[in-house]
Amino acid sequence: MESSCLHPRFPPTLAFLFFLLFCKATPGSSQQCLSQTFPKGRSFDHCEDLPQLGAFLHWSFRPSNSSLNLAFVAPPATPSGWVAWALNPVGQGMIGAQALLAFRGADGGMAVETFNLSGYNSVQPSPISMEVSGLEADVSGRLMMIFATVHVPSRKTSINHVWQVGGSMVGSKPGVHRLERPNLSSKGRLELQSAKMIFSAGTAGSLDRENSISATDAPIRMKH
Repeated sequence: MESSCLHPRFPPTLAFLFFLLFCKATPGSSQQCLSQTFPKGRSFDHCEDLPQLGAFLHWSFRPSNSSLNLAFVAPPATPSGWVAWALNPVGQGMIGAQALLAFRGADGGMAVETFNLSGYNSVQPSPISMEVSGLEADVSGRLMMIFATVHVPSRKTSINHVWQVGGSMVGSKPGVHRLERPNLSSKGRLELQSAKMIFSAGTAGSLDRENSISATDAPIRMKH
């Protein structure tokens, strides 16, 4: 049986080159986020496998009201730990980040808080500078999930985002996360209108060496 990638009139060498080009150009086939489903019939326009900490981001952006509808998915460092995702309108790292953080509450159920991270010594639940609605947390197996709609500053076409995981909670305060390379490199830039993410190709420093990745442009829907 002839391969669907090959044309019988092409010489074998030329046909093989076309085969490689065709298969290399096939988009999104390895994206794990495509197989993720959510409760309550939630669906999103785009998704991306984030490059650090086994995390994923699903989102839809509505320019008419600058709203970013999202689901952040990641495994905490331990079952009693936490996961967090944040937008940073003023910088590239933790300071200035407007964070959403999910964890297991005292009753064992999922809880989620907002954090305005103005400094390393002030990690307390606090209101953030962006309007947030529909804030919820859930868990599936070893993965924690954060759902929210965030209204980003108007006329923003791109914004920095960071994400993190940790292993412990003290009440509603997160314990210190690891300082290993994946933790320090878990940041990037989200291009809101073109649905691209830009990540640092080097260390945990600035985003001066960039990899631009087009997010998978396919809806993620709950399986019934």
